[in-house]
Amino acid sequence: MHEYTCPECAAILRSNTEAPAGRKIRCKKCSHAFVPGGTLAFEDEPAKKPVDPDDDVNPYGVNKDAEEDEGRRKAIKFDDVADKFKRSSRGPAMALMVLPTNLLIGQGALMFIAGVGTIIYGIFPLVFADVDPSDEEYREQAGYIIFGFLVFVWACIVCMGASKMQNLESYTWGWVGAVAGIPAGIFAGVMLRNPKVIAGFQENIGALDDEDVEKEEDDKDDDEDEEEDEEDEEEEDRPRKKRR
Repeated sequence: MHEYTCPECAAILRSNTEAPAGRKIRCKKCSHAFVPGGTLAFEDEPAKKPVDPDDDVNPYGVNKDAEEDEGRRKAIKFDDVADKFKRSSRGPAMALMVLPTNLLIGQGALMFIAGVGTIIYGIFPLVFADVDPSDEEYREQAGYIIFGFLVFVWACIVCMGASKMQNLESYTWGWVGAVAGIPAGIFAGVMLRNPKVIAGFQENIGALDDEDVEKEEDDKDDDEDEEEDEEDEEEEDRPRKKRR
């Protein structure tokens, strides 16, 4: 005979057969279910629901929260961040002057070659002649030499102006190169009048002449004086309007 004590009502339960290990028995007096000997009973695990292929289930087990976070990141729009410091005007100015200065340098290089070739053409008959040249031949060849030298100097001025213009080193030399480098200098002259290019020259100390700086300062002062005069006139008109 096997006896079991109910932990709820202390009633004694008797059975001819031993209760299986881990199996609960129910008290006939208080209907309380307990495990004999204090052992734990393990309930059967619930059956897993079969996966329906038609259901919207991710077979790879990717976390939906991660997908939602990725969607939020894509939806976020970043506004333009304000610059803490003033941007330099030299970069845009130099970008605008690339094409005109390259044209001037190319034209100056052709003029340089033409000048050197003219000088050689003038010297060659005088040096390598079998017979001493006459005075007329000397004058004629001297004209070629002088003309070639002038073209050579002209080419140097054009290239110098283009270089100063390209590096924003001297606004005056830029205009000299533009005038000397006509017809390519016409394009350079138009670009030199661009406000962005002028602002780029202003950042380089000494690039603009003092006269240009004084003119710009005078223009600013005149504008400020005009604004102050307008404000004074508005203040004087206000009391008159109130009196009326």
